[in-house]
Amino acid sequence: LCCGSVLSGSVRLDWRSHHQLRPRRGPSWPDRHTTAPSRPSTVTDDRGEASPAAVELEAVLLDAKLSVPKLRPGTVSRAELIQTACASDCRVVGVTAPAGYGKSILLAQWAGAEDRRVAWVSLDRFDDDPGALLSVLAAAFGRISGHPDLVADVRGLGVSTLGRAAPRLASAFRTSPVPFVLMLDDL
Repeated sequence: LCCGSVLSGSVRLDWRSHHQLRPRRGPSWPDRHTTAPSRPSTVTDDRGEASPAAVELEAVLLDAKLSVPKLRPGTVSRAELIQTACASDCRVVGVTAPAGYGKSILLAQWAGAEDRRVAWVSLDRFDDDPGALLSVLAAAFGRISGHPDLVADVRGLGVSTLGRAAPRLASAFRTSPVPFVLMLDDL
């Protein structure tokens, strides 16, 4: 699922005119652009290896990026929109609306209602780098597929981002024996 650009042949959910949805008031949803960056830590010991604290911090930050946000009590149900998206035969669903209209909430509710495994990625400005994006997508897929080695495959020495890493990740997605949904928030 992609929030943002919509590919041809996909369904577009645009609910600006939907009567139940209103722009949020106040800080009801965290601003993902002001959170700590998800870049790997550069804190190293005297041998140049990552310190245990840095490795633990990186794991915590990655876990935050790959976890479906918790919903607050009293959020408006998006059940009708979720049913519309699930009923489509499209492989890509784009969710578009102005800031504050509840796109992330819709995705989180959808993830909770989904029968298939859900790989969630909260994107930020650091994911603009193709290598970083492929790494975080591989980490999200590795969580739901049981293939944590996929991250090493797309990050390895001498791995070309577009030459080897992207095709390897696309192949893993395509050949997954388990149905899954990939949700990209803040695309």
